[in-house]
Amino acid sequence: MRQQGECGLSAAPAPMSEGDGGTPAGTVLLTVLGALLVLLLPLLPLLWRTRARNRRLGSGGRTPADAAARALAEVILARDLAGRVEVSSFHDEAVTEIARLVPGVRTVLIASRWGGDIVDRARAAGAATLALNIRRLTLETVEQAHAEG
Repeated sequence: MRQQGECGLSAAPAPMSEGDGGTPAGTVLLTVLGALLVLLLPLLPLLWRTRARNRRLGSGGRTPADAAARALAEVILARDLAGRVEVSSFHDEAVTEIARLVPGVRTVLIASRWGGDIVDRARAAGAATLALNIRRLTLETVEQAHAEG
């Protein structure tokens, strides 16, 4: 019956042309924007708190290491911990900032990979101690660190 065209099948549908009832682009765009709004709306308070915290810490235009050092300095000074703690960081800037903000606090510059300038970097940052990867440590670096400079 199919070969004779008697099975009740109609002719193949014509390809859709413009205006044949497809989803309008404006509807798709509004649906996507609405979905994004629903997803992002709960994040707005989090973004606001982050912005307010950055302002409170005074990190505008400074590095995250500086902001962390200021927040830590607040705690150390508020609880009178300067003589009981040792502050260490991989970041020279953080060591410099904490040494500036909390006079007398012991500071450590940590380095797992370094060049010949590591002792000079530690001195410039105000670090009293170096914490270095022992597998890369050389007698020259130790002697340079122990030398009065």
